[in-house]
Amino acid sequence: MFKKRFKPVLAGTRAGVTVLLVLVMTFSLGAVWGGYTKENQALQLENAQNTLISLQQENETRVQAQHTLETRFALLQLEHEALNEAYSRQMDALDEAQRTLAFYENVVAPEKRSEGLVVDGLAIERQSTADTYRLQLVLLQNFPQRAVVKGLLKICIIGEASAGAKDICSGSDYLLPEGDLKYRFKFFQAVDIAITLPADFRPQSIIFSSDVYRYTTKRQTFSWSVNWDEAVTAAAIGTD
Repeated sequence: MFKKRFKPVLAGTRAGVTVLLVLVMTFSLGAVWGGYTKENQALQLENAQNTLISLQQENETRVQAQHTLETRFALLQLEHEALNEAYSRQMDALDEAQRTLAFYENVVAPEKRSEGLVVDGLAIERQSTADTYRLQLVLLQNFPQRAVVKGLLKICIIGEASAGAKDICSGSDYLLPEGDLKYRFKFFQAVDIAITLPADFRPQSIIFSSDVYRYTTKRQTFSWSVNWDEAVTAAAIGTD
């Protein structure tokens, strides 16, 4: 009878021990898994932080490289502008030197031009006041033997007005009212004249004419005509 009672108690005790062992194992496994998960999360967080730091450093490097390139580009632009300005100044200086050389060649080398009086570097510049112009030129001589030449240079502007064709010549109210231009020189004579044209006058050409004398002897009857627009836009050179 005692044996019969002891068997159920023993069986119950074994079952309880088994359950207890299962619970202990489950708790242990849970603790181990929890620790592993926490460690894994910490590792992932550390990796993410390292990746973020690496990306930030890479971004800073790229931004710095971009700023460096922008600075270099700005410096290259400034250098390009400076080179353009220097080139422009050099071309202006070369152009001026060529004009100066041509002028002195005309003065000292008459054999390079036809013999006689020369109107050199004619330029007509429009002024700010309506129908007002500035006429500039240099008179030269290309006679084989240098001596003083003299005479009166007559200047006439040929054009049209509302009443028809019209000539405005030196000695008029619009051009050299004191009369034809008196010249006397051995090498050259610079001329600067102010012109005021009638409001309805449309200039077409300008004519220069003169009897050229050396001492008291007439050496040449000079006459040269040039288109007005050509004289306004660029310097012109005229010989007989």
